[in-house]
Amino acid sequence: MTMINYNEDVFEKIPNDKPGYFNWVGKKSHYLTVKDAYLRITEGKPRQRYFLCVCECGNTKLVHGDGIRKKRIKSCGCWKSIVDAKKAKSMGDSNSKHGLSKTRLYKIWGSIISRCDNPNAHDYKNYGARGISYDPRWKSFSLFYEDMREGYAENMTIERRDVNGNYNKENCEWVTMEEQQANKRNTVYLEYRGKKKRLVDWAKDLGIPSGTIRSRLKMGWSIEDALCKKKQR
Repeated sequence: MTMINYNEDVFEKIPNDKPGYFNWVGKKSHYLTVKDAYLRITEGKPRQRYFLCVCECGNTKLVHGDGIRKKRIKSCGCWKSIVDAKKAKSMGDSNSKHGLSKTRLYKIWGSIISRCDNPNAHDYKNYGARGISYDPRWKSFSLFYEDMREGYAENMTIERRDVNGNYNKENCEWVTMEEQQANKRNTVYLEYRGKKKRLVDWAKDLGIPSGTIRSRLKMGWSIEDALCKKKQR
């Protein structure tokens, strides 16, 4: 019997010859089409039917039976983005205004929104699920573009200075992909005077070579001493 785990619950596939399966597979609820039927068998929770659905956007989503039967669930979550896009268009924030919907920059913006808002997104667990979001202004691509177009180049990617912070103009910068990979391998975060930032950012803000700070820390200096301009005696 096929079993799957989803959002900390355990589900068992309903056999193909059972009415709860073949009566529903292929049914539609707005953007969703039922692909498989499952029964929740999590200990301590009611045994309820769920449907594994394929959304028109290509994502899959496990939906409670009533959500399909009563057509209360419209999509994997992309429907909200479509509605927001229509609202944006009515407010003048349409593709005809910025003409950038096929650019790499537009795709970067879309990935930010997706990883923060869409539980079905591949990286959601590392972003939205951790409470990481974005500046409400950035729901509009035009305003994201207004804030972040300076300094952008095709060989660059967006990076948050504080990995626990949100996506916003103050916390984001453009770096080359090589720099981003190096940062992921070698990034050191230091907490000083109530703020937590990358070592390289402290170095930039304080005017101290990052190599000097690293050397001081290796010699056993405290963070406070390592981040002081003058050598401590």
